[in-house]
Amino acid sequence: MTSPGSVLAAAVEEVERQRPEWNVPALELAVVAPGLDDLATALGRRGVDDAEPIGATTLFHHGSCAKGYTALLAALLAEDGALDLDAPVHRLVPELRLPDPVLAQRITVRDLLSHRSGLGRHDLAWILRPELDSTGLLDALAVLPPAGDLRAGFGYSNFGYGLVGIALERATGVGWAELVRQRVLHPAGMKQTVLDAFPQADSPPDRATPHLLRDGRPVPTAWRTIGSVAPAGQLVTCAEDAAAWLHVHLGDGPPAIPAAAVRATHAAAVTLPPEVNSHPPLRWLGYGLGWVTGTFRGRPVLWHSGGVDGFLTNTLLLPEDGIGVTASANLHMSDFPFAVVHELADRLLGTAGAPSWYERARAEAEPPAPATPRRRPDASPVHELAEYAGEYVDPGYGRLVITVADGALAACLESGELALTHRHFDTWDARYDQLDDAFPLTFLTDADGAVAEIRVPIDAGAPPVSFRRLEPTQGDNR
Repeated sequence: MTSPGSVLAAAVEEVERQRPEWNVPALELAVVAPGLDDLATALGRRGVDDAEPIGATTLFHHGSCAKGYTALLAALLAEDGALDLDAPVHRLVPELRLPDPVLAQRITVRDLLSHRSGLGRHDLAWILRPELDSTGLLDALAVLPPAGDLRAGFGYSNFGYGLVGIALERATGVGWAELVRQRVLHPAGMKQTVLDAFPQADSPPDRATPHLLRDGRPVPTAWRTIGSVAPAGQLVTCAEDAAAWLHVHLGDGPPAIPAAAVRATHAAAVTLPPEVNSHPPLRWLGYGLGWVTGTFRGRPVLWHSGGVDGFLTNTLLLPEDGIGVTASANLHMSDFPFAVVHELADRLLGTAGAPSWYERARAEAEPPAPATPRRRPDASPVHELAEYAGEYVDPGYGRLVITVADGALAACLESGELALTHRHFDTWDARYDQLDDAFPLTFLTDADGAVAEIRVPIDAGAPPVSFRRLEPTQGDNR
């Protein structure tokens, strides 16, 4: 009979064989399973142009996997009696305002943690404003349109987790990052994890470089600073600490983290739509507090991903089998970690077969080509380019500045430069290259024929955003 150790060793060898085929410079890997010593390592190179050794303490950005930490923190505070998960968050944050005042009065911390609050996603409203503080977050929530009704269904919202962070600080008088360090990281022995944004010059040296895929090759990109919504995704950690986090959720964590609080985060609070499932062995059924819940080959499974500029992380837990796997790639939106955690789980269960999860994920990683936008031939801009130039503002998304450079329009939405390509008439196609995000910008005129507004469908789950043109100041020659 093949030993569990040799099964895992062979599986990790296959991971390393597969890694270059997925253009992944480095992969962080943590595995916990019965009868095995914990595996905590990193494979590959720190970056395409950095051959420094990497290993169990090399830091990778885990992005939205931070939601599980925030949710566990909330559950611990609830067990202490310092927080009521089912009380309106308005009691802790009385200045909360939303376009729907009924939502503002009724939303609870549990609603926010389980993404059933009705809040919209609106990610660029915080991504491109890293300086946004808690006051700015609340100001944005006051005007950003909701995506649905309270508890009517699942609707992912990083803004919701940012609001949870404010509520936890109000309940305790201590900031989110320090609370997580005190209640989760220190008790679990997680010594390397970084929850605060660190300046480039003072960054820890042992960290992977984030990458984007360009023309089939990984190229380095900048680290993302996550400010006001840090409880949703500011988690920079390593394989050694990831293994400790797996133990917490497999029921053999430190006594200082009560198992009842951990289990409270695993219970589904909202169902997921059927279309989220595309692989027969895997069923995602609901979302708990910071975790997707469902079954893997009929066994209870917990899962979460974390995607942030240049990184993609997957964590999979099989609590009844004592198996946990985390994989983090330093390549933007890579499907490789998804394949790795499911393939390793299958190998450890003894249920692996054809097709492999590498084959499944590779087939799914080739979506149909996006529809080509309809273009009107020979439909030149209605106005002179200089007439479009100016500063436009939406209270939720901030400033959109249009300029003319080298005979073409250029755009900057807060800190993000947008590449513009004219489509037809008053519409340009915009692209935010760092996130591979694209959407059209359509300029609208007022009754006098002057360019007065830009309509932008940024968030697919919400109405288009309207950026209103600011009045030119005296001496402005536009």
